[in-house]
Amino acid sequence: MEIKGDYVQKIKKSPKLHSPAHLLADELRLMFNEPENFQFYLGIATRTDHKVLRRLAGEVLEKKVENPGRLFAFKVKQFNTEHKANA
Repeated sequence: MEIKGDYVQKIKKSPKLHSPAHLLADELRLMFNEPENFQFYLGIATRTDHKVLRRLAGEVLEKKVENPGRLFAFKVKQFNTEHKANA
């Protein structure tokens, strides 16, 4: 079955995005409208489980706050602190 029309999302391939962490960092910076913070999101993506990051990003986007990147960073820090204490 082939999907056509508006359902197909055009994705530009970039040689700079060569790992899952790079792809997630790029996705997060675009999601939170922070194109200049790629290195910040890459650092988070290399240290934290990607499933957790996607869940936290979803929670942030549901809240519709003024600065979603800041809330996301807080939630990641909070998760890492709780996870470290339980380990």
